[in-house]
Formats: sequence, C-alpha cells, structure tokens
Amino acid sequence: MKQFVATAVGAAMLFTLASGVSADAVSAGQNTNPPSVSVGKGADSGRVIEPMAELVNQHINFSGQGYAHFKYSNTSGPEEVRTFVKNIGSTAFTFRLKDPSGNVWQEVQLDPDKSYTSTYTLDKQHSGTWNYEFNNKDGGNGQAWISARSGV
Repeated sequence: MKQFVATAVGAAMLFTLASGVSADAVSAGQNTNPPSVSVGKGADSGRVIEPMAELVNQHINFSGQGYAHFKYSNTSGPEEVRTFVKNIGSTAFTFRLKDPSGNVWQEVQLDPDKSYTSTYTLDKQHSGTWNYEFNNKDGGNGQAWISARSGV
C-alpha cells in the first residue's frame, strides 16, 4: 500500500512537471489552462465555445449612493452575459445598470435579501465599461453583491 501511494504521488509530480503547471496551482485546485470546446455538428459546426468569464464579483458598501462597474470586451459574435445583484444590507435600494453609451438596461428596486438576475445577448457594439448606480431614499448605508459573467 505504501508503495502505491508513493507511486501515485510520484506520478502526480511527474505530470505536474511535464505539463508546465505549478505544483501550487495543482494543490490549490486552480485551472491554469481552461479548455475550449469545438462544436462538431449542426449549424454551429466548427464554432469554439470558451469557458465563462467572470467580469465582476464583488460586494459594494455605500452611503446614500454608490457606484461600481465592469469592463466587457467582445471581438467576435453575439454571446450571453448574465448579471446578478443582491441586496445584502438592511434597507431597500434602487440600482441602475448602464451600458457604455449611458443607456439604462436595468432599473430595479431591491428590498433586503432580495436579488435580481438578468441575461442579455451582447456583441461588439456593447464593449466597454458598464456602470452600476446604487441609491437608497433615506441616505443611509447600503450593501450589495454584484456579479456578471460572459459566455453563459
């Protein structure tokens, strides 16, 4: 049994060295080279599907008003982007999501512990900085969790 364990550990170290992935990345469970998948049949034949990209994932603390943003870049065709906002504070707030041209795509009031998820199909013309604006009516403290992912 001890020889099997030593052989397995040795093989893992050899694989790590041969693949060029650091032992730290392997032990931490990080994928340093996520795979792409090619579609083989149908209308999408030959299209490459990339893994989801996290555009933003953060907590926002604000007093009365707050701002956050994410950068979106698209050099190919249309793709889906999912946005998520959750009120993790104790007072209701309204948020807006504006595209790089300043157009409002979302305007939602969220009570405490409520969330809002939406999915959009975006392309090259939507590349740039997307801005969140948060506002609560009483000027008090607010907290939000925002997330956006492309390729969903």
